[in-house]
Amino acid sequence: MNDSSIAKKMSCGRTKAEGVVTDVLSPNAIEDVINKFKNEDADGVEQEANIVEVYLLFCNNVMSLFEEVVKILEKNVTTSVDLYSIMDSFLRRLIQRRDDGFYGYLTREKLQRLSPSDADVVWQEFTAFLNTAISYVQKWFDFSEENWLFLLQLLSLTSGNISFDDMEKITKRLHLVGRLNLSMDELYEECVTANSLLECLTTVSREKEKWQSSGTAERWMQVLMAADIPNIQAIVSLSSASLLLLDFWKGFSPS
Repeated sequence: MNDSSIAKKMSCGRTKAEGVVTDVLSPNAIEDVINKFKNEDADGVEQEANIVEVYLLFCNNVMSLFEEVVKILEKNVTTSVDLYSIMDSFLRRLIQRRDDGFYGYLTREKLQRLSPSDADVVWQEFTAFLNTAISYVQKWFDFSEENWLFLLQLLSLTSGNISFDDMEKITKRLHLVGRLNLSMDELYEECVTANSLLECLTTVSREKEKWQSSGTAERWMQVLMAADIPNIQAIVSLSSASLLLLDFWKGFSPS
């Protein structure tokens, strides 16, 4: 619908998608099934209609998970530091739903209306779909600890602490000491300074509220603007590969 100015302005989030499935697609699909089987017995028609609706509800529920993670990844505030945890959380949610056999509450209710044999077939197909989705995600994203994005999680500041040990791991893994001409002794002192600052940012009421509502890049900006920590700044700027963080910091760096 690229040639339609109206269609280009349309969006469809989880609420709209569910409404489309339950109020538009599902009734139409049921009507089609009824017309198709109008010469058959009423019980058979109703059963077929319920099966169609179960599949539609399942698709709506599962696709909302994919939509949610895509929107998070597309946010301007998302940095490479956040990527591993985002994907790991997404994979865990898929696995949890498969293991719990939970495909949405509306899907669950409709499944209970199916005959045991039909419900078993549908259940197996839903599980197979999630297995395929899980395999696909695992194929295209490296969830091992060897992935450098796994290491970058240490820069997320979620713990409210900057560990010298963590900084050392990053510098060694990415070979940053020579590349950035880092002073490891100064880096240790900078970690001590930064942690004193972080204690204030994460515990004082007014600062704590701002901190909790900030993304990773914004949190680092608060730290970098409040303290002279050039070695940490160099590590964060290079290893995070966050354009938002780098571009914003350029406006505050001393000439």
